Amino acid sequence: MPVSGDASTAHERVGIVGCGALTRTNYAGSLPRVAGVRVACVHDLDSRAAALAAKQFGAAAVSLDALCGQVDTVIVATPPGTH
Repeated sequence: MPVSGDASTAHERVGIVGCGALTRTNYAGSLPRVAGVRVACVHDLDSRAAALAAKQFGAAAVSLDALCGQVDTVIVATPPGTH
């Protein structure tokens, strides 16, 4: 996908499951630059981590069930043993 700083044309709604350090550092720095992508919602078992990531992405912190109904694509950013 092309890289752009204009989020107003976003059409692919992305959800992120797992809001630990990887999400808050790597994904937070790269996803906003991808044209056509918007992080719509995030989920984490740790509600504090979810709230931090939601604020960082300008997204909603939601339950896993709610996330599945609101996005086109999901990034699973949890430890490998939890996939």
